[in-house]
Amino acid sequence: SPPPVFLCSAPYNVNFTGNTPVSPNNYWDFGDGTGTSTLANPLYTYADTGTYNVMYVAIDSATCNISDTVFFNVVVVQNDSLDAQFSFPPYDPCTDSLTVQLDFTGTGADSLFWNMGNGITFINDTSITYTYTIPGTYFITFEAYDTLCNNSFTLIDTVDFNPVNTVVNATVPSNILLCESPYVVNFTGNTPAPPNSYWDFGDLSIITDTSTAANPSYTYASSGNYTVMYVAIDSSTCNIADTVPFNVQLVIAPVFSATLDFDPPPRCGADSFVVDLLFTGTGQDSLIWDMGDGTIYSNIDSISYLYPEAGSYNITLFVLNNLCGDKSISNEVTFIQKTSSESIIPNVFTPNGDGMNDELEFSGIDQRAEYSIQIFNRWGTKVYEGTDALAHWDGGGNQSGTYFYILKYTDVCSDEAKVKKGYVTLLN
Repeated sequence: SPPPVFLCSAPYNVNFTGNTPVSPNNYWDFGDGTGTSTLANPLYTYADTGTYNVMYVAIDSATCNISDTVFFNVVVVQNDSLDAQFSFPPYDPCTDSLTVQLDFTGTGADSLFWNMGNGITFINDTSITYTYTIPGTYFITFEAYDTLCNNSFTLIDTVDFNPVNTVVNATVPSNILLCESPYVVNFTGNTPAPPNSYWDFGDLSIITDTSTAANPSYTYASSGNYTVMYVAIDSSTCNIADTVPFNVQLVIAPVFSATLDFDPPPRCGADSFVVDLLFTGTGQDSLIWDMGDGTIYSNIDSISYLYPEAGSYNITLFVLNNLCGDKSISNEVTFIQKTSSESIIPNVFTPNGDGMNDELEFSGIDQRAEYSIQIFNRWGTKVYEGTDALAHWDGGGNQSGTYFYILKYTDVCSDEAKVKKGYVTLLN
């Protein structure tokens, strides 16, 4: 009796072999209900898969038993379908893990082997759900074996798990303080600027108090404390947006005023002089009075001060507010001890650039009152004319000689309008 015959792939052809030496007559029944043959070694093609019981009869009429019959099986099967499906989710670089799904989708395998590419293996599992937690590139290998038909199948695919946890961070601007209107605030966002920005200026009195500019400017309508929200937006990052709040404080600057006006002292003839000063503002944290002669007063609202000597004094008041800074105002007080200003006109000056007596300068003149001067050479030609008591004649490139002048002024002591005429000598 021959051993069973196994066929795994079409065409399902079987070469049958009878006795050796060949019997005089042979008969084959191939077991599929249709196929027979009288050949000693026939070739038969089965139409379909299945298990067929074949009958072989060896016939020799010269023998005692004349014929002998044997039975054996022919097994016709299809190759097993060895296949698998790998399911990898869309890659998200912002996750800290990656889960893959692996499934055997074939039939008839005698053994299965899975290699996850990181030292982890599975044997004979038809479905695997596996999570990678360590970044890397992994080669997944699937192997299936069919021992009946000596068939195998291998599938390899690559998994990239390389998370890049990029985030956008909104930079917190410094808290802002403004003391004076208009309350215009220039806001500064991230540097470099994110692809998109959003600002909420916290001004509930305004319907629209937002902006999408990177560095917006906003004008607040009134003083107050405002909580501003800044959002830096970058859709390419993992967190997409980052939000920070900060404060804007708008305060009304303290009212600042002071009385530095006083009745002017007599221009001449006084031995001393008293000034009365008064601070009338609000919001001061400290006051400093500088009387201009080295005397300093601190944190006094009103002062009555005696200047014991004649002179010019610049009085300054400094007002400090710890929140909004400081301010100052000043005024000048001048008094002299002259009783007469008759000798105000020099008779010679030397414009030679040595820094001494270089200009024709008159003393005792009220520089705030009307003033004029005309200068003529010895031929009667006008060489200079001026109306500013502070602008003195420097000779104007004229030669040495005697010049005639006409001076109109107000006497600083007597407050009397006067006209003086005379001669002055210019020496280069």
